[in-house]
Amino acid sequence: MLAAALVAASAAAPLVQLLTRVAGGGTEAAASALLRPRTADLLVDTLALTATVSALALALGIALATAAVRVRLPGRRLWWIALCLPLAVPSYVGAFAWTATWPTVDGFWPLVIVLTLCTVPYVTLPAMAALSTLDDGLVDVARTLGRGRVRVYVTVVLPHVLPAAAAGALLVALYALSDFGAPAILRVETLTTGVYAQFSSGFDRTLAATTALLLAAVAVVCVAGERLIRPRTVRTRTTASARPAVELGRAGTAATMTALAVVTAASVLFPVVALGIRML
Repeated sequence: MLAAALVAASAAAPLVQLLTRVAGGGTEAAASALLRPRTADLLVDTLALTATVSALALALGIALATAAVRVRLPGRRLWWIALCLPLAVPSYVGAFAWTATWPTVDGFWPLVIVLTLCTVPYVTLPAMAALSTLDDGLVDVARTLGRGRVRVYVTVVLPHVLPAAAAGALLVALYALSDFGAPAILRVETLTTGVYAQFSSGFDRTLAATTALLLAAVAVVCVAGERLIRPRTVRTRTTASARPAVELGRAGTAATMTALAVVTAASVLFPVVALGIRML
């Protein structure tokens, strides 16, 4: 309990400092900072970015996890490793690779692509773990009752993997909220870039503290919302790993491997090659 209290106190210290500074500036100054049209614009842009990246990472992460675990692929374990590699590429490195290759590229959608590629393992890895504990008997029973593959996936497989994937999507949302480097490089103004600009250019830090406190409040809402919508009961089986149940044939297998290779190349290989060329 003492160790947990120390960790919690350390994590809460910045929030306490922000609250102290905002309170010291007075309620009128805090209200004025929150009601500024500029603050509203930053909040809307940040929420749009966070929601878009989280949704794309959730959909892509579940698809990648399904392909890696449930489909018969040559070198399955190598693909598992490849799907983890984007964690080694920070978002600002990916953003710099894009601008180094195409200097005129910037804006909302390039930032969405960069953040999605960098954060999708936060969804893929827990989804893969959940799929590995799926009871294949449930799938077999659903198939014997006449359900097609798509319906079995929607009614049996997807409900099993969604809680873990949603927890990963929460991490993606928090990453997108807190990221500073990629938005700064791709010239997208968010709450993080707004806090930095206000802190570095103003003598009165109350505006920066109020904006930072707003950012922290959005993060708290994300955590609370994820806990509210997460299903409470999940059926798992831990005695054995789920077998790769889907055989796609040569064309389907080649298409699946190509898709996995494209995602890996875009998230890992492209930044490394682009930075290497730039360095040379």
